Amino acid sequence: RVASLGELSEEPFVSAIETFEAGGFKATALVSKKALAVEGEKMDHCVGSYYPKCLSGMSRLFSVYAGDE
Repeated sequence: RVASLGELSEEPFVSAIETFEAGGFKATALVSKKALAVEGEKMDHCVGSYYPKCLSGMSRLFSVYAGDE
């Protein structure tokens, strides 16, 4: 069974960098299973599959967008 977004954990994992801005872009760390799933659904890609690597500390993923959005 696939969990709905409302059922996914929002318990955060650690990211040394939470947000940063550079060159007119803003990046926000995706720090929970739910955040990864929401980003993957919004952008239609597989970022949610990186959850185990993020949880273990092997990977950190960010949502990047134009700073004025």
